[in-house]
Amino acid sequence: MQVVNVLKDYDTLIITGGRMDVKAIRRLLDDLEVMKSDKLNIIAVDGGIERANELGIKPTHIIGDFDTVDPDVLKRYMMDESIQVDSYRPEKDETDTELAADLCKRLESKKVLIIGALGGRMDHELSNIFLLEKFNQYGIMAAIADELNVMFYMTESFYYEKLSSYKYFSLISLSEKIEGLNISGCKYTLSNGTLKQFSSLCISNEITDEQAEVKFKQGKILVISSRDRFN
Repeated sequence: MQVVNVLKDYDTLIITGGRMDVKAIRRLLDDLEVMKSDKLNIIAVDGGIERANELGIKPTHIIGDFDTVDPDVLKRYMMDESIQVDSYRPEKDETDTELAADLCKRLESKKVLIIGALGGRMDHELSNIFLLEKFNQYGIMAAIADELNVMFYMTESFYYEKLSSYKYFSLISLSEKIEGLNISGCKYTLSNGTLKQFSSLCISNEITDEQAEVKFKQGKILVISSRDRFN
């Protein structure tokens, strides 16, 4: 079974334009060891260009229709010949973040962290979460993170390494139901259970061992590590 460790080995960082506590995100990127990669693709998506600027992070790519970014900031990045620019018309079928997912496929990314995807407009937030399925279809391990949450998408059994700074561990079924679900290494275990779509049965569990073991027959699961506050 796959062992999931969300703390390291990212080759791509996507910065979108959602709500962001810059100080907290700097610490989060340190915790997740994201910036330690020598060959990190950094994709700033539309309003995420301003977030990258606030974080002091220079993107390798900027992408979007650029309708929500400060024109002066955008101009400075577009004049930098070391940054690849992918510009689109506002009238299109995909969100800018979905275009970034397609770019990750072209870049042959293997593990992607997305920040700035939560907060702000609810339609964009939900769309970003559901985009985790598209990354999975592309064969890319993708996680969305902010100062309180780290989430990713699984379609097969897995081991999940404990995150000491995140107290809670939750599973949400995106399929009609997950059958034959077994959870061990946690405060609340489950044996051959059924998790129905959007049920709260597996919310606010806690990993007690070094790893949680999650086995199931088939289906789509959203996995979330969370905490009540960012210290």
